[in-house]
Amino acid sequence: TSPVEGVVYTTVDEMKLISRFRTANPLVETTAGQMLALTVIEGVDQIYYQDITDAQTVDAEKEAQDSTDVKVTIWGDTYKKTEFVQELNKITGGKLTAKSADEKIIARVNELNDEDEATLKATVESHKSE
Repeated sequence: TSPVEGVVYTTVDEMKLISRFRTANPLVETTAGQMLALTVIEGVDQIYYQDITDAQTVDAEKEAQDSTDVKVTIWGDTYKKTEFVQELNKITGGKLTAKSADEKIIARVNELNDEDEATLKATVESHKSE
């Protein structure tokens, strides 16, 4: 809509705009492209998305206070690590131990779907630590 002087514009396939311009000192030729496109997904039965905004992370402050590493803090609460890991392994079929790093335990929790995470949260409720 606002052509620049000295630039040659070409339209390709009615949706791609190619522009080319040259300078003489030093000799440079520049080509740029722009495209108007809309993504269309056809024949899809289901669409999945991953919500990463609710992922849990290690609470560094609480972890620093736990010098014996017998607790894990997640969802804003602190749990007895041994019992938490046992319940997590029941749901995932995993082989984590109470000696596993909190990062690995929380990463495994982040892999759970919403239903399994809610189940885990309910089963570990009685294992909260002070």
